[in-house]
Amino acid sequence: MTIINISRQPYSDGDEIAEEIARNLNYKLIDKLSINRKVKDFHSDLSDELKDLAEEKEPGFFKHFFKNPEVYNDLIQAILFEEASNDNVVIEGRGGQYFLDQNHVLNVRIIAPFEYRCANLARHRKLNQEMAEKILEKIDHDQEHFIKYLFKKDSSDPQSYDLIFNHYKFDTDIIVSTIISYAQLIQNKCPLTDADKDFFKRMSLEKRIEATIKKEMPESVHIKVECKKLGAIKISGFVFDEIESNKIFKLAHQCDGVDSIENNLDTSKLHKT
Repeated sequence: MTIINISRQPYSDGDEIAEEIARNLNYKLIDKLSINRKVKDFHSDLSDELKDLAEEKEPGFFKHFFKNPEVYNDLIQAILFEEASNDNVVIEGRGGQYFLDQNHVLNVRIIAPFEYRCANLARHRKLNQEMAEKILEKIDHDQEHFIKYLFKKDSSDPQSYDLIFNHYKFDTDIIVSTIISYAQLIQNKCPLTDADKDFFKRMSLEKRIEATIKKEMPESVHIKVECKKLGAIKISGFVFDEIESNKIFKLAHQCDGVDSIENNLDTSKLHKT
């Protein structure tokens, strides 16, 4: 079946729509709890990054001096590519629309007016109108900057989506049934094949290795990881010396799913100053 990405404005009820679609189709829902559980799949300490990803929140000011946005980007891609390879998934947020844009993926955006969302927030948290407005402005700001920090994209850009629904104008049942209908059309036209699943698995492994290397060795910026066959990794690029090359090789070997590594790292082009 089609992989479905649901991007949503905060308190537009997009989460509930994603849950309802997953329930109707008997699909696995990938939400922030699913992201958190993936921490065990990474040998590096990526708990801070996973927490930020789960909250869809840009790292704080001081973290910018120590965190590499490419680590976050690789991390979320590794997780979502792996989930996509299993088919039958609804992905709730996390920027999947920016790299899961294949023909067999349906990218959806759920929006609603600020006043509608503010009323939802006030009702859910039992807040007065003034407080709800301030909190929602902050949440909107955090989510917008999360996307810009991670993907250098504007989440409101309609070019990133196949369908956009205003929940203020359309009720949940209509939105859910329409999304399911379009998902079925895509399934009939561009079904997910075994080759597609293999591609997702290989991309997940590549990104998992890249995230691990960039987290542990942020100075190693000239590295390329390729996985042409699942389990078989090729690492190329330029490093300063054999010590750096061996450390990268060891980090890659620690990643689950790696069976063999072709080490093509070149120590002749870079020199420390």
